[in-house]
Amino acid sequence: MSEIIKLSYKERSELEYLRTLRIESRQSKRALALLLLDEGESVEDVAEQLFVSRQVIYKWVSWFKQRSSLPPADRLLDSLRSGCPATAKGIIVPLIDEVIDDDPRNYGYNTTAWTAELLRQYLSKHHQQEVSGQLVITQIFALVFDGFTLFSTSK
Repeated sequence: MSEIIKLSYKERSELEYLRTLRIESRQSKRALALLLLDEGESVEDVAEQLFVSRQVIYKWVSWFKQRSSLPPADRLLDSLRSGCPATAKGIIVPLIDEVIDDDPRNYGYNTTAWTAELLRQYLSKHHQQEVSGQLVITQIFALVFDGFTLFSTSK
């Protein structure tokens, strides 16, 4: 029997039920991995059957154990992704719009043109908005091309 994980009767029942549902495939694959491990299959065999690495299997087991306060099905869900909250997008466009036509030297920078990185630094320093340079670029594009469409809808 595999020593990597030992499921309780309740956990095993819920994971088996989860496998019968039409659910997101990653969650189903993780449930199957844990069930196979609980039946005594080796990490190597389970990884090979599911076309993932052994490290992935160990990661899934670790997630399952660390999230013990959650129901078994929820313990198999992906973690929340990092990234910019949707509210930051609505906040930074007006802030960029305020300064984009100004000389950066007016704000203490030793350059005459704004770059995405410089705007990112400005937003952080003057407005405590921590955003990525990529988000700044996409928001500048949205600002410059507001209402612009690449394809004409008329014939």
